[in-house]
Amino acid sequence: MNANTDNNDINTSLPKIKSVLILIGIIIFFVLISLIANSWFNKQTIRTINIKGNYILTDAEINSIIDDKIMNTEQQGLNLADIKRTLIRNEFIENADVFINSKRILGIKIIEKVPFAILINKSGIPYFIDTNKNIFAYKLFNNYTDLPIITNCNSPEQRTNAIKILSELQKKFPFLYAKVCEVSYDKNNYNLILNIADISINIGDITDLDTKLATIESFLNNITKLSNDINKFRKLDARWKNKIVVN
Repeated sequence: MNANTDNNDINTSLPKIKSVLILIGIIIFFVLISLIANSWFNKQTIRTINIKGNYILTDAEINSIIDDKIMNTEQQGLNLADIKRTLIRNEFIENADVFINSKRILGIKIIEKVPFAILINKSGIPYFIDTNKNIFAYKLFNNYTDLPIITNCNSPEQRTNAIKILSELQKKFPFLYAKVCEVSYDKNNYNLILNIADISINIGDITDLDTKLATIESFLNNITKLSNDINKFRKLDARWKNKIVVN
């Protein structure tokens, strides 16, 4: 009786063991296939580079930055973090995302610094400057041909104040901002140079800046409506709160 029971248990267990072994075999097979596929994939070289987000730098310029790191290099030999660091060292690039997709395409998403104004240094050489006061090389580019100019602002504090003036104009006083072509510093005073009749407006320091700018915008809005001869307002003094003196 016991012998029959044992035989029945063995006969019942054998199909289960066989199923487990088959399952293990299938798992091992797919693991091996995956390892082989990954090994093959990693040994392939990059087929192409897809660059997005660049407006100032051309694709060719970005390729030239990283060419020595990707030319004839297997994918497993690519150091994506190193490629990203190399890109960010470029003065025009704020950040970058680097990845490889299943089609052996190296993807690069660029975030460039955004020029806010053109800074003219002591030697008369133009540079771009952004709202974070980063200074980088000037490059002729269609999207940034109408930027305001900052002149005679040679110290970090002077540049910070000039950026603050332009930022406030852009955010709160668009009518006036559209007419300002230059912010200049001279003898502790900041001057706004307008693109109409070369009007120069002395605003002094940045104390009560919003009030001064609001007064200037209101004044200009009124004189452009009321006067045909705007040339007689070539020099304005707005250093005092709620007051403009015509020189």
